[in-house]
Amino acid sequence: MHNNHDDKTKLPLLTRREFLEVGAASAAALTLLSKPVRTMATAPVPAGKTITLGCIGVGAQGTRVMMDFLKIPDVQVVAVCDVNRESSDYSEWGDGEIVNKERKLLNDPSWGSDWKGPTCGRAPAARLVDAYYRNVRKLANYRACGSYNDFRDLIAKEADLDGVVVCTPDHWHAYIAIYALRHGKHVFSQKPMAHSVHECALTAKAA
Repeated sequence: MHNNHDDKTKLPLLTRREFLEVGAASAAALTLLSKPVRTMATAPVPAGKTITLGCIGVGAQGTRVMMDFLKIPDVQVVAVCDVNRESSDYSEWGDGEIVNKERKLLNDPSWGSDWKGPTCGRAPAARLVDAYYRNVRKLANYRACGSYNDFRDLIAKEADLDGVVVCTPDHWHAYIAIYALRHGKHVFSQKPMAHSVHECALTAKAA
């Protein structure tokens, strides 16, 4: 491996064994299992406990991933976070792809009928979570989904949070994951795990 930076910023070279160990830890860190859940964190969540999650990054891909977690009986999404409150200019895989998936999830053909295009962000994500738990799961004593524009506020203010789902742009994955891990939260992250090999090593170390 070569490093073009000056000596002050040069990273230590990894042996083949160290590289494989870091790679194995990085791959294992991205695994999310249930009963008990083991992710990028310390102790497992006790079996039988509802796993509370905060979804960080709820654009188009983040909304798709969030919908998958909503369907898991042992999981409850309690908060969402995105710097964008709401807009209708997201990319999607086909005309009406996102809204049609949401309509299917909610069994509501009128959902999003006033949208001018693919609509995502923290406000529509929170509305989707509330509608799902209220109308589909019919959860008793359900409180409204928290909504944040800063992931640090989400982690600080959601006292019962077990873990976070990171679906932000790639260059934020490692930073948010490490921050959450240092606050005792489990992490499920979209690929890539990080933006550089060095960030991967730091994330694996934190896990």
